[in-house]
Amino acid sequence: MVGLSARISEFNPALALSNFQHMDDLVAERIRLINLYRRLLSGVSGISFQAFPPDRQSSGIHMVIRVAQTAFGLRRDELQQQLLSERIESISLRPFICRRCTPDTTPLPVSGSP
Repeated sequence: MVGLSARISEFNPALALSNFQHMDDLVAERIRLINLYRRLLSGVSGISFQAFPPDRQSSGIHMVIRVAQTAFGLRRDELQQQLLSERIESISLRPFICRRCTPDTTPLPVSGSP
């Protein structure tokens, strides 16, 4: 009989636990870098940033920008290629498309709330 052992090694949880001790510092550094990018890109036509309500805060895992092709002068994918040529990694988020669905505009619950 063929089977799969899906247990994780002891190393991965130990690494995670050690990072939890520094989580606040790691998040603060990511937020510092996001704020730096926002400041440096704030005057670039065609670039807009993700907004957060005043009672919410980003974890800093991603810096989300929207690229308006006409105002910026490049399509999102062209910008991504130029960034890659400068060894700057980026990912493209594509909207979810469902021809049979209507968008759900219900706000998502805040983590930890009922």
